[in-house]
Amino acid sequence: MALIGLSHRVRTRARGAAGALLVAVLLSACAGAPPQAEPAAEVEPLRPAPESPVVAPAGEPEPAVAGRHTFRFDTLSVALSESEKVRVVTLAEQVRGARAVVVRGSCDRNAVGNAREAAIARALAVRHVLVENGVPAAKIRTRYSTEDGTHAVVLRVN
Repeated sequence: MALIGLSHRVRTRARGAAGALLVAVLLSACAGAPPQAEPAAEVEPLRPAPESPVVAPAGEPEPAVAGRHTFRFDTLSVALSESEKVRVVTLAEQVRGARAVVVRGSCDRNAVGNAREAAIARALAVRHVLVENGVPAAKIRTRYSTEDGTHAVVLRVN
């Protein structure tokens, strides 16, 4: 047992000596002269960039109505009212050149028993008016939602 204790003391002292040597080496490295900083170069103050006009890329013109458009429906209806139909027709004339149109029908599932079917029918009603008025059907994607609690169609133009 005495040998085990002796061995432990020797190892502890060796570790202590090695640690002290390491600290001494690190401190001597820091004792050297600090590196000299290079003189700073003259820096011009920042100036705002000149405003340049935004130029649309050549090709298909960007529609003037990009964004979201909401068309309201009566709670138990899947047909567009006349005023909303006029809005869709007017919008169709402006989005013919759009890259993509997303039509999302919505119906509150807590207010209508067949909310999924109603939401899809609303989206298809708006899609039908768009196609009738010259918007290519291949550019229109239809979606539906029964979770947002609205009775509407949201049309997004990209």
